[in-house]
Parts: sequence; C-alpha cells; structure tokens
Amino acid sequence: MNLDIVILAAGKGTRMGSSLPKVLASLAGRPMLEHVLDSVSQLKKTKLHVVVGHEAQQVRKTFSGNKKINWIKQTKQLGTGHAVKQATNHIRSNSNVVILYGDVPLISETTISKLAKLASKGPALLTFNKENPTGYGRIVRGSRNKIEAIIEEKDASPSEKEISEVNSGIMAFKAKDLIRLLGKIKNNNKAKEFYLTDTVHEAHLEKLNIQSLSLSDTNEVLGCNTLEELQALEKAYHIFTAKKFLNKGVSFADIEKVKFRGNISIEKGAFIDENVIFEGTVSIGTNAKIGPGCIISNSKIGKNAKLLAYSFVEESMLESNAKAGPFAHVGVQTRMEEGAEIGNFVETKRSNIGANSKAKHLAYIGDGRIGKGVNIGAGTIFCNYDGVKKHITKIEDDAFIGSNSALVAPLTIGAKSYIGSGSVVTKNVGKGQLAIGRGRQKNMPNRKK
Repeated sequence: MNLDIVILAAGKGTRMGSSLPKVLASLAGRPMLEHVLDSVSQLKKTKLHVVVGHEAQQVRKTFSGNKKINWIKQTKQLGTGHAVKQATNHIRSNSNVVILYGDVPLISETTISKLAKLASKGPALLTFNKENPTGYGRIVRGSRNKIEAIIEEKDASPSEKEISEVNSGIMAFKAKDLIRLLGKIKNNNKAKEFYLTDTVHEAHLEKLNIQSLSLSDTNEVLGCNTLEELQALEKAYHIFTAKKFLNKGVSFADIEKVKFRGNISIEKGAFIDENVIFEGTVSIGTNAKIGPGCIISNSKIGKNAKLLAYSFVEESMLESNAKAGPFAHVGVQTRMEEGAEIGNFVETKRSNIGANSKAKHLAYIGDGRIGKGVNIGAGTIFCNYDGVKKHITKIEDDAFIGSNSALVAPLTIGAKSYIGSGSVVTKNVGKGQLAIGRGRQKNMPNRKK
C-alpha cells in the first residue's frame, strides 16, 4: 500500500504568546512538528507533504535537513479543507492518504498505520469519547450506527452537543475519494471556512462505507493552543514515553517523575529512579542503574553501569560496569572504561579514565589520560590550564596518586609510580618511582598569641 501523509502546519498560534509558528513550539526540547515527523518516518512506501503558511520560511529552515519533505505553501488560511486541497496536486493517485497535524505531536506510528489500512474500505476517522466534549466536532451516526457527518461545535444543535464521541481531526482516504470529496465542500458555515470534516457528509451522500478507529489512549491526539495546554501536553508526553519503555522491560521508580528531552534509547533491565532528566541523544544500556536527580545529556551509559544520585553526565561515555556519583560531574568528552569509578564531588573534562581506575572523592580531572588500575586520592587536582592553553596529564597503569596532590600539566606519571600525599608535581615521574613535592615542615616552639 502506497501512503501519502499530509501534515497541516500552517497555523499561527497567536494564543501561545510567542513569535514562533505554533508547530515550532518546544515539546520535550524539540519542535512539536519534529515529533510528528518521527512517527511518520517509521512508515514504509510513504510520501510526505507538509502544508505551511505562517512564517513558512522559518518552519522550512528548521527542518532543512529532512530532504523527504515536500513543502506546500497555503498562502491564505481558509480552513482545513482548503489546506489539504493545496496538496492534492502532489498526492499519488494510487495511494491512501492520512491527514495529520503539526500541533498534535503524540500520534503513534501504530495508530497512523491502522487508520491508513482502514481507508482501503472507505473514508476513515480517528475518534474518541470525551466526557466534556465542548469545542470538539461531534460524530453524528444514523441508522445501523453508520457515520453520517461531523458537526463542529459552533454549528451543532443542542442535541448534537450532547454527543460524546468526537473527532480527533485525523482522517484517512483513498486518494481519488479525497480529491473528489474536497471538490464538493462549501464554506457555508459561521466561520466561512472550508472544513475538511465536511467531506464526511459528502461521503455519506455518496453512500461510501465510512470507517472509524476509536482511540483508547486519548493522549495520542492531544493538541495545544495555549501555554497552559502545552504544559499538559508536555506532562502527557513524558508519561507516554515512559510507558513505551515500561513495555520493553525498563523499570521506573515513578513514571511521572522522568523527563525525556530528546532521542532516548533505554535497554531492557535498566532502572530509572525519580527526577531523572534525559537530554539530546542518550543511550542507556542493559541493566544500567540511574539514581535519583541525575541529568544525562548527549551521552551513553553502558550495560550494568551505575550513575548514583544527583550526578550530571554530558557528552560522555560510561562503559559497562563503570560507576559515577553521587554528586559527580562527568564533563564533556569523558570516557570511563569498564569498571572505572568516580565518586562524590569529582569533576572530569576531556579525559579518559582507564579500566578499573578510581577517583573516589573530591577531585578535578581535566585533560587526563589515565591508564588501567590507577588510584587517584581525594583532593587531587589536574592543573591543566596555564592561562592560555590546556595541557595533558598522562598517568600510566597502576600508578597511585596520593591525596591532595596537584599535577601540573604537561606531565607524565609512569606505570606503578607513587605520588606522596600533598605533593605539587611539576616534573615527569618515571616508572615505579616515588615522587614527593612538598614544602619542608617547620614546627616553631613557644608560639606566642
């Protein structure tokens, strides 16, 4: 089955209180339209059309990297039917067509696919039941429960307003049916707009077999027109995403207290505690444990790795069985190899920490190249910046760095060497050597107050 997707993204979004087009409003760190495009990208034999209007150039620029989009301009916003009509010259005649909205971002690939298949039998509507249906178009059914029309709120009679089954706005048609039906609709309504929903009544008059797909999870069709509604959509998005991971074997302390702000991958057996935030592109491995209050940004956490409470990982990698935290800052371009550990109040940047090496307390590791089995004592500082350039400190396998040492780069500390506590090390240390760089202690007798 060939599938043409038409996404309506021409709205201004005045009530959002922003100069941005509504479809560019941020949801979980990404434009709303991007979420819709992600769902569509999973479908096969698909041709994608996006209808833009307000600030069309800005919308196109935001998604300039997506070469699969056929951009269509709606110069005047004369209703949803008019918007879809702008795309009809680009739709393949032998395809089924699904109409989506750039401000309804939680629609799933599964739902789109089901609706598209239904359209092979006749025009298909995505509907749901709402206890308070105010503001929604009502699904009007006649004899034998067949759909006859969709009546918009402002045009509905008192009895029609009592109907609880409502239209999501998402619809699917055979291409030839859609083009023919769009040609029949009029703007004889209070808004003087061409409603896409009027195609349903025209389909009824043609005695087409109108289909419906009823949603159980109405979060899929949540949209927003105000910042308050965007907040509700944001909350729904995070819970919706957490549930998808739950179904794949990921455990959570509380699915309502995790934020997914990017392209997130979590493997089976992982555990995510409360108040965790994922940002950017993040990968969490099998059986990894993420403690409460952690922030992980554009990073990879390997299988069986542990990130303890209130730690921040950015643009870095923890390999399998690595451990960081609590209160650790795994800074940019850090790689912790298998079994490596950093502890509370340790900060790293642009450093490689070798397998089974450890810095357990209160250390700064900047531009470090640390071998295997190295111990870095509490209070150790890598003095990597001379005021102009950053320099590298290299520590070879099985070296021991005593507490409260300052390592002044550029510097190489040889394998199995030992740095005495409290040392300021400014010269290279050879393999197996002991280095002590302290000022001489003086004890003065009879100190007077």
